[in-house]
Amino acid sequence: MAYKHSIDPILLADFVEVKKGDRVIDLGTGSGMIALTLAKRFKDIEIVGLELQEGLIKVARENVIARRSGLNIEIIKGDIRDVKSMFDAESFDIVVGNPPYRKVDDGRINPDREKAIARHEIEITLSEFLKAGRYLLKNLGSVNIIYHPYRLTELLFTMTENKITPKRIQFIHPKIDSKTEMVMVEGIKNGKSELMVMKPMILQ
Repeated sequence: MAYKHSIDPILLADFVEVKKGDRVIDLGTGSGMIALTLAKRFKDIEIVGLELQEGLIKVARENVIARRSGLNIEIIKGDIRDVKSMFDAESFDIVVGNPPYRKVDDGRINPDREKAIARHEIEITLSEFLKAGRYLLKNLGSVNIIYHPYRLTELLFTMTENKITPKRIQFIHPKIDSKTEMVMVEGIKNGKSELMVMKPMILQ
């Protein structure tokens, strides 16, 4: 059965601001949708997709091969918590990711392990994700995350705690009269304290 992905990676890839020559890492790349969408949007960039689960690595690599024309994407097996053993410090311009937004004790855990890891903090916590991002980023590089708004306060606090300054935020609504369903945040490593709240995105 083909791996199904949500619209979240596509939205995040559209949110990210990338320059020619940038080196990007997608932490927890899953099926590689963020990496593939970024590679389609921006030419002359290098993208690394880091993924822990063997099944998703296989899918991501197959997706890259199927769309290989001109794409500079490498899918690597590894644990986000172990980035110091895999990469030099400050070796990327941009970090992107869709980290799990539910804590282990928050709600029912999906019996499908791939889905459970994607939604609950079983293999990676928000704090661990951001610590890894700070290590990987060059000074003034950006972390870009799509997350659930009910943990937005914690996200902004943990970013600031790791000296990643929130710079842009965009709320996502399914319909014009519905409440916020997801939120995207860009933070800059050692950036100045200037937060821009963007126009909300209405999906329908």
